[in-house]
Amino acid sequence: MGRVFEMLNVNTNVSNDTLIEVDDGLIKIELAYIGEGFNGDYDPEDPEDTKLLRFYSYINTNHGVNDKEPDWEELDDGSCCTAIVYDDKENESEKTAYILEKAIEIHRGFRKVITNYPLDENVSVRSITEQMSYVC
Repeated sequence: MGRVFEMLNVNTNVSNDTLIEVDDGLIKIELAYIGEGFNGDYDPEDPEDTKLLRFYSYINTNHGVNDKEPDWEELDDGSCCTAIVYDDKENESEKTAYILEKAIEIHRGFRKVITNYPLDENVSVRSITEQMSYVC
């Protein structure tokens, strides 16, 4: 049995905050560092604190419409601080590979449940977001 690989668009170093974004044309996941830590804002004076990444999830409202550019709309309740540690001192290529792996894992979690737009009324974005917040 062959392996199935999903086709994902990947962008790195998207902005000052957004480190990685992955999308398959329907769902887009961004991982960003926006200054969060274990107790809210990251506290560099607290040796027990560490920098954590946040993910944002989007849906393409033009999905399935021929010749239309993606129109990414942030999903309500689709953003959460994760347990993914952001180490800005780590080797750049290793850090990027690690963050990309985690972004793909979160994307797969959303894609298992969200298969089309508009969203099925039984889809709970909040439930998916809570499950994916534990990715680390």
